[in-house]
Amino acid sequence: NPQIGKPTGNDLREGKVTLPLLYALNNAPEEHSTLMKDMLVKGDLTTDEINTLIEFAKDNGGIDYAFEVMRDMQKEADSIIDRYPDCESKKCFKEIFEFIISRDF
Repeated sequence: NPQIGKPTGNDLREGKVTLPLLYALNNAPEEHSTLMKDMLVKGDLTTDEINTLIEFAKDNGGIDYAFEVMRDMQKEADSIIDRYPDCESKKCFKEIFEFIISRDF
């Protein structure tokens, strides 16, 4: 996905469950999350199954939740870095944090 800077679904292909999907699995209605959990447990996911899991994460607030977490982490990082005097390095760190979260190629 160009917005996040890496192909969507690669983590799932590697057997990794990401924060958006974890959030969706824990917050979606049980009948939906059970189907998705069963799909994950079987492993060796097809492209269609990966797309289904991605849509499930989107539809159940996982992506929005992940962005909220990133913004919270950015605020925490800003509060730490704000203790230091203003300089070019400090400015660059803040710009990097913002780029990582809001990048759109």
